[in-house]
Amino acid sequence: MKYILYFLVLFSSFQAWTQQEETLQIQLPDGHLEGVLTVADSTKPTPVILIIPGSGPTDRNGNNAMMKNNSLKMLGDALARNHISSLRIDKRGIGQSHIQGFKETAIRFDDFVQDAVRWIEKLKKDRRFSKIIVAGHSQGVLVGLLAALFF
Repeated sequence: MKYILYFLVLFSSFQAWTQQEETLQIQLPDGHLEGVLTVADSTKPTPVILIIPGSGPTDRNGNNAMMKNNSLKMLGDALARNHISSLRIDKRGIGQSHIQGFKETAIRFDDFVQDAVRWIEKLKKDRRFSKIIVAGHSQGVLVGLLAALFF
């Protein structure tokens, strides 16, 4: 009986939620950018947060070759549980974003800013969202701040 009570208490602390995930792409002349849109379950438009990863070869989930922590994926899931949608993006040349002939030495900081602007423009066209919030980790904060100046 004691174990049944523990089980019921444990399950009552979890809130059921549903969410949809879909892959989004932005076509570029020499490749494409890719991200995962997590849409919170709602009958009305929700806010959406563009989550920009930090410096280095960090992917949409917050992972890189040196470590795997899925921090940005967990953030997106937590936001969805609170009725906030999110778009987690792979940076140019990282994860599933592919640029033909990509060389890390040729990339400029402004490329990341322009990519963020492209993502914001894409989100602005989607009527499922009531507003767009830009968030970033580490370098992603500065990229997001500069991209927001275009709007």
